[in-house]
Amino acid sequence: MSHDLGRLPFPEQLAQIDAGLASGRGLEALLNAAGRLRDAEPLAYAIRRLAEAGALDTPPLPDALSALFLELSDTGVHRVLRHLERARGPVSLGAVVNAISGAMRALPIERLAAVCLMDRFLKNADPAAREALAAEAFAACREALFANDPARLGDPLLARVPGARLAELDASGGPAWGERLRAFAARVLDVLEAMPKSLSQANAEELLSRRVYTDPGHFLFELLQNAEDAGARRWRVEVGPRRVAVWHDGTPFDAKDVVGVLSIGQTTKKKGQIGFFGVGFKAVYEICERPQVYSGHFAFEIADISIPRRLAGRPPAG
Repeated sequence: MSHDLGRLPFPEQLAQIDAGLASGRGLEALLNAAGRLRDAEPLAYAIRRLAEAGALDTPPLPDALSALFLELSDTGVHRVLRHLERARGPVSLGAVVNAISGAMRALPIERLAAVCLMDRFLKNADPAAREALAAEAFAACREALFANDPARLGDPLLARVPGARLAELDASGGPAWGERLRAFAARVLDVLEAMPKSLSQANAEELLSRRVYTDPGHFLFELLQNAEDAGARRWRVEVGPRRVAVWHDGTPFDAKDVVGVLSIGQTTKKKGQIGFFGVGFKAVYEICERPQVYSGHFAFEIADISIPRRLAGRPPAG
């Protein structure tokens, strides 16, 4: 492969990758060379082609793949996983699942967006592996609960615990557990608030959020759907002169839900579920500029479509 791969036009980059794949030699070097590019599309193409050829499980590619998932940018993770979702025919994703699982255990909370992308991929590609990661994290929480030492739990581990499990631990853990969860929720919101956003991304989010739903009152149907997805049995709407408050008794938010409500396309739903594309909540911008969310220990206002601002206390009355 040319050392100037990054300077070639995209079609020539793909041609060089195809030539390397056809030769069957130096595949690890090929992945590493593509992984050094700022543009992740050639790497994503190479990984998809290797998956389609059944070569990703062949040493030393699994180790190379694991290293790449630890180093890829959020955009790079997104590109690679999107390509794998488009892979043709039955493909073996064992090495990919192992690499993703390792990355989800190792990445810091500052990489929460990437972890959520990986979690969404596993939800559709290997639900059992995703469930194992959540069960592993919950077991660690249970051990900390029995030892009365929630402070030993890291934020990345708590980010893998589903909202229902967090609520269960919160109810039985006492003041120390509640304090640990409040600190975790605050850290998640601070990390997401600090994430940089380009001008083009901000413009695209605003355009989509304000034009995707134009029917008056449609936001209520979307929020009702959200409540159903959360397993709610009760749902209530209060309309006042200056605000609309919607409440339900479904599963409280976890870290992945926070990322989902701030994003477009970063949904926590499976393929085939209503709202899979992750734009439904944006219907609230039909009636407000700064929606507020209070769920579990998460309390925040959403600024500029996708920036969470931490709030103190509970929702105001009236």
